[in-house]
Amino acid sequence: MRLINLVTGSALAVILFVGAGCGSPHGGPVPLSEFPSPTLTVKYDAGGLLATLVYPDIARCDLLNDDAYATLNGQSVPLFRGSVQVLQNDDDGSVICTQPYVLLDPFPSDVAPPWTLEIGDPSEVLSVTFAPNSISPFTVGPGITPVLTSSNDNLTVQIQRPSGGSTPVLAQSTLTSADGRSWPSVGAVGDSSIVFGEPIPPGWPNGSITAQIEIEYLATAYVVDCQAPKCSIVQEGDCGPWSTVPGDPGPGVPCAGVVISSTTTVLSTELACTLNGPCN
Repeated sequence: MRLINLVTGSALAVILFVGAGCGSPHGGPVPLSEFPSPTLTVKYDAGGLLATLVYPDIARCDLLNDDAYATLNGQSVPLFRGSVQVLQNDDDGSVICTQPYVLLDPFPSDVAPPWTLEIGDPSEVLSVTFAPNSISPFTVGPGITPVLTSSNDNLTVQIQRPSGGSTPVLAQSTLTSADGRSWPSVGAVGDSSIVFGEPIPPGWPNGSITAQIEIEYLATAYVVDCQAPKCSIVQEGDCGPWSTVPGDPGPGVPCAGVVISSTTTVLSTELACTLNGPCN
């Protein structure tokens, strides 16, 4: 039995089989040109970049030679050349192949798209070029709930979306009370408004409130060019903090997305609790 580890998350710590090599029945280093039907699989999200050199599980676990390298837009990046772990000490035993990969966490912010990732050696160079999809920013405000009368109230902020689709976003607010206290919350984004549930804590005094609304626009990636037998973008993973509703991944928010742009809008409202004193 042969097990394949495609490395879909963070780098996996593996035990290298010292005896693996050209004469090993389990596999070993070979030139890149001898890899069978390789695919460059890219997972790109807020956690960074994971690009894996995937090949079919056939007779052996192919590893890259020491002269293999990887670049991103021409800049050298770390390359894990693959490994084979033998689970039983006989030729018919099980092995785990960890296929070669590049892991960048975080993704370098100074490298502008489109991004070209290369994995190569003297025998061959494979590459995939990818870029984020376009975004559709919208206008926040000026409409906002004019008065909050309880710490249980929702704060609703109007938005004006452009025609022709929408972009998944993360909406956050930071409210500041009249005496300088601040409180963050995450909003549920709809077609015409953002609703922040219970955005102030109990105990705030009546008076003016400043609402700082931050919108982060998320974009998925797509393949622009492929110089390999096959290239693919993996649209899966942990959604992390992205949500249209707090605690719920929500519709339309990609797990494999990245913040591509952000805007900040400052609006004002009032806190006027129905009882005298702090808002309970």
